[in-house]
Amino acid sequence: MDQNKSNKTIIVALIILIISMTFIFIMDKTKQTDTSEETNADKLYAHKSEYIGDSSNISGLLNLLPYSEYKTSIELSTSDKPYGLKAIYNIGDSAVNISDLKNQFYNNALIVFSLIENVDYIDFELIDEDSAKPEVHHYDRKEIQDSHIDNLYGYSVDLQTFENFLMEKVYMPGGS
Repeated sequence: MDQNKSNKTIIVALIILIISMTFIFIMDKTKQTDTSEETNADKLYAHKSEYIGDSSNISGLLNLLPYSEYKTSIELSTSDKPYGLKAIYNIGDSAVNISDLKNQFYNNALIVFSLIENVDYIDFELIDEDSAKPEVHHYDRKEIQDSHIDNLYGYSVDLQTFENFLMEKVYMPGGS
């Protein structure tokens, strides 16, 4: 009888231990995910500026966005209005899904417009081996602004507002 009671106690202790370890593992994974999202927002937010004229800031911002590994150069138009940015992407013969890339260009434009106040337009120029001429994806601040209630630059008034903007407007499917 004593042996039976001892075995039951050991089994109950093992079950409690397994449940506790599972709970700790799940909480740790959740914590790691939240941290990486915050870190990404923090890194992007660090590039917030009223002016487009700082090429190293703009290049650093673009380097944090998806498909940055294909960015070969940037050109800034800052001498006369409208102020703009041209980012050149060379996908060569890679297996990049062009449709996904084009959708991401829109999201990247939203992020740039929200962080750089005086950029009026963004051109993402796409070069691949299959076309003789680069394909330009043009985004105009005014046109994109018209599809949003709030001022685009206002989405970066503080880090928390910017994080919410990223989650609600940029990273959520159908968010625009």
